[in-house]
Amino acid sequence: MKLERDFFVALVTATVENNFPEVQSLLTEYALKNDGMNAEDIISQFKDGNKRSILHFAAQSQPKESGDDDTDIVLMLISSGLVQNRTLGNLLKLKDVDGMTPLMLAAQNFSSFISNVTLAKRRIDAIIEVGSSKLALARSDAGAAPLHYAAGSAAPPVILDTLYECGKVALKTSTKSVGYPLHWAANSPSETAAIVTVTHLIKLLEDSDMMDLIDARNNRDVTPLYLAAVSGNDRVAEVLVKAGADRTIVLPMGGASIYHIAADSNLVKTLTALLEADARDGSGEGAKRQLAKAESGETPLDLAAKQGHVECVRLLLSDGGTDDRKAKEFIEKRQENNESSVRTGTSTLDKPKQKSDAIEKKKESEFQMKGKSIASAVASKIVDADDKEKATTFKLEGNSFFAKKEYLRAIECYTAATASDPTDATFYSNRSACYLNLDQYEKALIDGYVARELKPEWARAYYRIAQALFKMGEYVEAADAAYEGIKDTDNDELQVLLKKCISRGRKEHFANQAKAKKEESAKSFCDLKEDT
Repeated sequence: MKLERDFFVALVTATVENNFPEVQSLLTEYALKNDGMNAEDIISQFKDGNKRSILHFAAQSQPKESGDDDTDIVLMLISSGLVQNRTLGNLLKLKDVDGMTPLMLAAQNFSSFISNVTLAKRRIDAIIEVGSSKLALARSDAGAAPLHYAAGSAAPPVILDTLYECGKVALKTSTKSVGYPLHWAANSPSETAAIVTVTHLIKLLEDSDMMDLIDARNNRDVTPLYLAAVSGNDRVAEVLVKAGADRTIVLPMGGASIYHIAADSNLVKTLTALLEADARDGSGEGAKRQLAKAESGETPLDLAAKQGHVECVRLLLSDGGTDDRKAKEFIEKRQENNESSVRTGTSTLDKPKQKSDAIEKKKESEFQMKGKSIASAVASKIVDADDKEKATTFKLEGNSFFAKKEYLRAIECYTAATASDPTDATFYSNRSACYLNLDQYEKALIDGYVARELKPEWARAYYRIAQALFKMGEYVEAADAAYEGIKDTDNDELQVLLKKCISRGRKEHFANQAKAKKEESAKSFCDLKEDT
């Protein structure tokens, strides 16, 4: 039994590493030791605990940048003659415990090998040719077809077209959690590639007379535009607005419009596109939306000013000629006079606002509020045992990718885990760690807050928050988060991070003091020269 397990581990390793000669050698050696077996028997019979065959693992491997048909593991397994076409067809239809086929995994894996589009296309063509075009219609346990996974991994048009032509119905099919393919693309962590993906999906909707799906809502009542905005994908949201996505949407929780989200998150391109669309519309409804208040009592301009988003404030001020200087003056005045009353309902004359409090409220509005919103939307969700098991599988895969520093692939796994079980704080914490390693600190901070809301006593959630704030240069806030985490638990990591935050904060403080004194001395010297 151990020999079989060791053999299978070696076979999977060689497959994932895209090493066909080694795979062929292992198969030959095993067949010689086991009379009556051949390569086809071995490939057909061996599967891991998740019911994945060698073809599943091959589909997840990364093609070599300079690779071709004679070296690629997927193409060689299909064309080398090791396995007959009939058996190959059955293996390509085989679903793992999550309902994933090799084609789905190849589509989901696309973001990892975008540098070799040609080979990726040949892989998918070969799988469809041998396994039949019906593979593009198969759906996983999450309700997703290969087109959904391709959209979520920000695949280029040539891949989308291939999958769409074989399974057009997938374009108008919504999955259990994320939604339609356009939702998947709008939520992609690879924003630059997602712009092309979203643009092409919109074209497919236009060509298929299905443009109403640009505003389709998933089972959480969320549209692709909203999903792109809350994911921080500014340019993707801009594309959707320019394509005619509904600008009137308001969140069921909090009453925030797309204008609020754009202003709060500093999505300048999205806000510009919204205002330009309003100007073309000419009905006056756009002005009403710009002045509308969320349940917090704040307008988009209030939020932009609170966060210090100069460009957003400039865009939203009624005076079209407003420059940056005027926008900054407006921000300073609004923060001084109104920041306290927005949250506490008291006058700034009753209780002077301290600078540290102002910073705290600013960050709470922009990031903590998002974390709270996400957590409150999922906290009461009932998750059955099957979904919990699927989520755990995705988490373990994400952990494996994280260990190999393949952070984008790890993010995809942790995101899939949250789709199966959105109530587990661990998945958000792990994804936060990935975002930190990719220098996407704001996304890391939001996930940290989600984790804290879902599991308030968990020190790891405070650690993620403190890490993100530290990376953003907010040393006082980072120290506060670390301190909050160690009040009720003795955590060495937080203790070390707290000391680091305090040390860095002091250095910055003294540096600022020295700079101020230097500027004051220079000013005094200039004044003295003028007097003499």
